[in-house]
Amino acid sequence: MSFKPIFAYQVVRGVKKLELRKKVFNIERDSRVLVYASKPIKAIVGEFKVGRVIEGKVRDIWEYAKRVPDSGVDERDLPYIEGGRRILAIEVLNPIEYRKIITINDIRIVIPKWRPPRSYTKVRERFRSILEELIDAHR
Repeated sequence: MSFKPIFAYQVVRGVKKLELRKKVFNIERDSRVLVYASKPIKAIVGEFKVGRVIEGKVRDIWEYAKRVPDSGVDERDLPYIEGGRRILAIEVLNPIEYRKIITINDIRIVIPKWRPPRSYTKVRERFRSILEELIDAHR
């Protein structure tokens, strides 16, 4: 899942406990999410486990997020969800900030044509073991 760097670090450091997404997609509880920080960082900086996933209207999700203690959601999130008919609220559990980031160049050494997701992507099985090795080396 791609994030602006400020939000990526808030997530992996446990400051942001709720991630709002304008694009609704299927993500299951207990899924593992790799956190990719976009430019200028361009690296996987950590991961988290998915807790509750709630889909709803922007206003309803925004009100819900404001009621969640220490959600980390604030006005900076609004531009990313405004205009959506339905959005997602994803609970961030067990965040981990990697000891050493995994840069786009690190990934491209083993997966030459790898491109970061614009929002999110599911990791295909054949790349999973390659990414696991990179992650284990950077934890």
